[in-house]
Amino acid sequence: MPYKARPRAMISHHRHRRAQGYTAPVGDARDYASCTTGVRTSVGKMETKPIQKGVTNMLDLIIERAKVYDGTGNPWRYADVGIRDKKIEVIGRLENAEASERLDATGLAVAPGFLDIHTHTELAMFQEDAEMPKIMQGVTTELYGHCSLSVAPLNAKTREIWKAMLGPALGVRPDMEWPWLSVGEYLAVMDKTPKRANLATLVGHGTLRSLVMGFENREPSQLELTSMQSELAAAMEQGAFGMSSAGVQSPSNFASHAELTALATAMAPHGGVFMPHLRSESNELVESVVEAIAVSERSGAPLHLVHMKAAGTHNWGKVHEVIRLVDEARARGVDVTMDQYPYIAGSLNLEAFLPPWVREGGHQATVARLREHANRARITREMEEGLPGWESLKHWSGWEGVTIASVNTENNRHLEGMKLEEIARQRGVLPEDALFDIICEEGLGVTMVIFWGCEEDLKAVLAHPVTSVISDSLPTKGKPHPRLYGTFPRVLGKYAREEKCITMEEAVKKMTSLPASRLGLTDRGILRPGAFADVVVFDSETVSDISTYDEPRRTPAGIRDVLVNGEFTVRNGVLTQNKPGMVIRNS
Repeated sequence: MPYKARPRAMISHHRHRRAQGYTAPVGDARDYASCTTGVRTSVGKMETKPIQKGVTNMLDLIIERAKVYDGTGNPWRYADVGIRDKKIEVIGRLENAEASERLDATGLAVAPGFLDIHTHTELAMFQEDAEMPKIMQGVTTELYGHCSLSVAPLNAKTREIWKAMLGPALGVRPDMEWPWLSVGEYLAVMDKTPKRANLATLVGHGTLRSLVMGFENREPSQLELTSMQSELAAAMEQGAFGMSSAGVQSPSNFASHAELTALATAMAPHGGVFMPHLRSESNELVESVVEAIAVSERSGAPLHLVHMKAAGTHNWGKVHEVIRLVDEARARGVDVTMDQYPYIAGSLNLEAFLPPWVREGGHQATVARLREHANRARITREMEEGLPGWESLKHWSGWEGVTIASVNTENNRHLEGMKLEEIARQRGVLPEDALFDIICEEGLGVTMVIFWGCEEDLKAVLAHPVTSVISDSLPTKGKPHPRLYGTFPRVLGKYAREEKCITMEEAVKKMTSLPASRLGLTDRGILRPGAFADVVVFDSETVSDISTYDEPRRTPAGIRDVLVNGEFTVRNGVLTQNKPGMVIRNS
């Protein structure tokens, strides 16, 4: 049962004394016999340090009478949370403490702010309220630069290429200025840019490779490989947390196992994590996981397998073999973890349907190839039959499972939300030709939603102890994937409360301390004294996602308050104008 609330007379008494200028000492032993602050020592043990008696220590905020989920997976407990100077000062019985403000959380849950360590919203803060979908579902920290695509490092030439290719998928105009080249310069710009959430970045392997050798489909020379290693090491020193790659995204998909291993080896001494979008998430899923584990084992870099899935009905069930491989690797000392978004459909660029040779050379070369009739016939055949080392997305769901999410021009805005088959019927062409035509008309960067999986696989991966929850969200225009608005409430409501696939404590851990640990963060993702006050207040009985594929832009139910670094970014379910987010760098 919850502890007994203080009488209203006592509340009035304290308010009266505050009005007279009296401030109760936070360290008063009469009120805080059991309250301590945690201090982590150099050897990693936790010491307790009493708040000094007689020292005035006015708290900024006390969240009262909450069910506290501390993020560790421990059972929830009733407690108050005291916040001061951006951080959690104390957790315990604080009914007699003095604070500038008190927030009644009776009947509500309080958890650490959610860490989304797989997202594509690195430029959202430059667009009005583009951060809203994530902060409204309790996300307080985001990691960018996934699937081989990051906005740094660049040179003057590749900056223009990536601006044109990534701008639409990142929710910004292609002509928006990118006043940076290096990772350090990007983070310095972000330091000065007001933002609601904390941010961190990876280096995208595709971005890195294009910087050194363009979009060529070949092995790097030794000089080029050394240059990539140097650029990657420099990015780690400037604050990047690791490197992402992608087996379906050019030019990252041109890389060999040896190239990825060499790059992972270069960043391992800097604590960089290797986060690959696997070469295959369907027919050769198991082989791709084996390769990724080998890269980690040989390089010494920690491995994080992103958006784990088995795509296509003929591959359903393969995730159990992946889980076995992960367990065996961890048993022999390989530091491997994984993540997952809680949907059986994904979202990526439409050009991912094209064989790798079509995408070689970048945007203009791709469109030129698609305009040739002979090339279209070859591509259609290869999308049906596949190629050695490349699998066609067509077999994930068929054309009937593909919906256009966003386009680049107003001329085709009416296509957003339409299935590819429907577009083909309207135009009187085959679905393959509709796909080719849309890319020719719009260029690269058109996004889609594609159905691929089954609920049983999803639940098996979600329940695994090393799986974090992520959104993999693209802040596109049009009709984005509903995960942009609903990921974290969906796990809490559907998979924890309703289906009991995991407990509420496990769900919170998978959104907080587990992803924080993957990045080596000790002061985020947990409610303890000394940690930054990233906090979510939610109703565990009503929290749920209400965004759908047809109507994705719906904010969730049950998320009442969100604090980032001790400031409200959501209050009583309403977005505030506060922008207290920080840049987090790999130290």
